[in-house]
Amino acid sequence: MINKKSFVYDKLTGATPIAVNIYDNRLEYQRFLDLLQSMLMEYENDFPYKDEYLMNALENLLIITFRLEKDDGEDGKSSNTVAKQALIFIQKNFRKDIGLNSIAKELHTSPNYLSSAFHKSYSKTVVSYINDMRLNYASNALRTDSAVSITDVCLECGYKTYSHFIKDFGKKFGISPKKHQKTHRF
Repeated sequence: MINKKSFVYDKLTGATPIAVNIYDNRLEYQRFLDLLQSMLMEYENDFPYKDEYLMNALENLLIITFRLEKDDGEDGKSSNTVAKQALIFIQKNFRKDIGLNSIAKELHTSPNYLSSAFHKSYSKTVVSYINDMRLNYASNALRTDSAVSITDVCLECGYKTYSHFIKDFGKKFGISPKKHQKTHRF
């Protein structure tokens, strides 16, 4: 959909996934919202050159996103970049046996630096983010399949021990996995 000769096309095709905090820049955030509103209005009406307008607006949204992407590290590994890479790695691998040390090793950085960068960017520890991903996955699995074994869900979402899973699930959702499964049956 994007013009293959544009800067945006080059940036998108050669990039890893992008995560930015748009709230830090109120002017760009407002421009972003205004552009989205304008695109919605254009999409819902049958104005002349509608497709061209929407493509241009999409490219502008992406440019705003690229402007907000900060990479100020000398070696290309700013704390923001390391945190984004860790976030992406966790989202892809949370069901596996991963932790702070293995992620740091995968990203070729120290566990202390990764921990600090991640907390600075997302206000969470790496471990708590992994556990949140696992517990959200477990919650969805229990809600969508009333016959699934809680032990199977525990192991499938990446927990090593059943007791740790039960304790963390109760802390996050305020209910046991079994009760959660029963109250969310379709």
